[in-house]
Amino acid sequence: MRQRRFPIVTAIVLGLTAVAELLQWTVRGWGPALERDPNGLAWSHWWRLFSPLLTQMASPGVSGTAQFVSNMVFLAVIGVGAERVLGPRWWLVGYVVGGVVGQATGYWLEPPGGGTSVAILGVAALFAMAVALGAPAPAVSLMFVGYFLAAITLTNLTSWIAAVAVIVIGGWLYQFARGRWPRRADLALIGVAVLAAAVLIGIGDHHGWAFAAGMALTPLYRLSRQRRTRTSDCLDREPDLVT
Repeated sequence: MRQRRFPIVTAIVLGLTAVAELLQWTVRGWGPALERDPNGLAWSHWWRLFSPLLTQMASPGVSGTAQFVSNMVFLAVIGVGAERVLGPRWWLVGYVVGGVVGQATGYWLEPPGGGTSVAILGVAALFAMAVALGAPAPAVSLMFVGYFLAAITLTNLTSWIAAVAVIVIGGWLYQFARGRWPRRADLALIGVAVLAAAVLIGIGDHHGWAFAAGMALTPLYRLSRQRRTRTSDCLDREPDLVT
């Protein structure tokens, strides 16, 4: 039986995010110094394209602490399953691309602000697409991809109470369907996640663009996986050397 590798990248990113949050609580001006600049992204402040990932600025109606805790939970649950499927390198690619695209569109749509949610969605999108391509799906991690997008979308459109209600009902329906039609249930959940991301793009929320950026990595990920499979097959066919 193949031993599962420790999700080292997920653990490192969780640790760095926790340290950054501690600094936000203890160092005066940490958040404003790293958040998206409401005056726009200047060439002299190019680092502000990445630095918003290191500060958890509160969304409207949500405390900074609540946002930090929710992001950490989603990062942990989605990240572990995604790293098992994608591997550490593609996990990092999804995180960086989702984070950069999410913060870049945030300058256009929602300055000021900051947070790791867009980077998590980049990982979540590539993870979901890998499952759609046939990779084995860690059910809890995939379910949390749907939770994350549903929470963001419904909070934007209605309220957090409606978001919680839909998440609870949707989670039960997913588990019920997965017990009978696992592949169909996974694809249906991925379809709901993609639809939610499209809605977010339509209403001008930068989280939707972060998810779309992760999805856009799918052809490169698929090509990489095909090359890895061909290399593995060639090695398996090589005759043993007789000494």
